Amino acid sequence: MPLQPVNAELSPPPDTRSPRAGIAGVPAQIQRAATQQLLTNWPADLGAPPGAAEVTEVLAYLLAGILEAQVTDSAVIDSRVHSALGRQLLIALRAELVRDWKNAGVDETELAPLLAACERVHRARCGRVARSGMGSFALCPRQNIAFADRTDPQENSSLSC
Repeated sequence: MPLQPVNAELSPPPDTRSPRAGIAGVPAQIQRAATQQLLTNWPADLGAPPGAAEVTEVLAYLLAGILEAQVTDSAVIDSRVHSALGRQLLIALRAELVRDWKNAGVDETELAPLLAACERVHRARCGRVARSGMGSFALCPRQNIAFADRTDPQENSSLSC
């Protein structure tokens, strides 16, 4: 039996997602510009600028935290974001997002959730530190976000905002 062509229009299914259902990532263009800005303007009082491997590692944890902060109110953010490098990267990412969001292809509906997620990560960074038998957790008093300490606790003894 030969196949007969179907004469029907294909239309996309209706969008039934809630406004909060979408997750916006930080475009590569913004990441590159932020890391270049960070390394160019690295404060001398923080010592020598970090190497590419360290920047890449902390950036990955920071980006994961920004994504997770958009999904859940109880995000667990790696403690390496709590470093001076994590703080400087977050500042640079937010600055680049505000400065160049349109050229980087960020839709205007994604900008506010991205900036809100950055703010939630920032607030979580400024939380208090609690120790438990399972490691360290920096708890944010305003939100249910924690930093999981997946490194040596001695390395994170002076966590600062």
